[in-house]
Amino acid sequence: MFRIQENSLITAYHTDGYFPIVCLPKELEEIQNDYVPLPVDLVPPKKPKLHQPQWQTFHKMSVAFGFFLLVLGVFIIQNHFGLFLLCTIVGGFLLLAGFSPVSQSKQARERQKEYDKIYRRYMKDVQVYRKDFLTDPNNIKFRKNVQRAIRGILQEATSPDIYSPNGVKGKEEKRFLTYLHKFYPKEIIVDHVIKKFGRNKLRAYQPDFIFHDRETDIYIDIEIDEPYAARGHKPIHYRTAQGTVDDKRNAFFQEHLWIVIRFAEEQVLKYPNQCCFYIAQVIADLTGNETYVKRFKIYDGLKLPKVKHWTRREAAAMALVNRRRNYMR
Repeated sequence: MFRIQENSLITAYHTDGYFPIVCLPKELEEIQNDYVPLPVDLVPPKKPKLHQPQWQTFHKMSVAFGFFLLVLGVFIIQNHFGLFLLCTIVGGFLLLAGFSPVSQSKQARERQKEYDKIYRRYMKDVQVYRKDFLTDPNNIKFRKNVQRAIRGILQEATSPDIYSPNGVKGKEEKRFLTYLHKFYPKEIIVDHVIKKFGRNKLRAYQPDFIFHDRETDIYIDIEIDEPYAARGHKPIHYRTAQGTVDDKRNAFFQEHLWIVIRFAEEQVLKYPNQCCFYIAQVIADLTGNETYVKRFKIYDGLKLPKVKHWTRREAAAMALVNRRRNYMR
């Protein structure tokens, strides 16, 4: 998941825990490796060899026999100090040997955690370097080559040919749809899906709105994320330690070469013009097509304030005070 910055290209997208969120097909990220050479001093960290130990019969028997010796030493032969000491030492040793996979697993997790931290720092350095490289006026040729390659990939996106009417759009979505139609009168599609799946083919990932550039055949899934459901106040669209609860859904569209843009509900209600402009910025930034950006020339200073992406606990706290009611007024 990535967030766009001013005057950026694909290289400046990064995860920072805020809306809007932009999810790109992995093929777009790989383009950078082909067009932007990295300096020799920017070396990726070496991934550690992590062996996840397994519980073998030996470990189980060591734990069982070690526990038996400790019990024997404490409760049965405690009057014989020599035997008591022997049983305690041998039993303790067997328990340590038996539980060694637990200790090794913890060490492996710590090494993985440290590697992930170093790798994130490395990727941030890579993104900064590539952004500086591609925004340098002397490297405009490289920038155009990247944008041309991106257009070529996105043109292979799967089209949403299946009509699937969705009659459950809320008034907030309908309100934002009027703004989308205002700026993109021919580009917005609703009630269509890529494919259906599951038993009897009744399930599908239904985009809130679809942006389709007819000239280049680019598709964007535009989503509005609420912190909790209107009915029942169940936390939704929250981030987790590994990512977000919407990662599987996002990945579906990314695999079909779509871009996914997720706005917080608060953003589309308070700043609908800015949200629409943001879509145009993403398209111009990635493909070099500034047709849609020019539609906003009469608007000055359109900058979309970011909104922190909530956790499950934060969403539950927001539900308790009915946070959505505050920005729906």
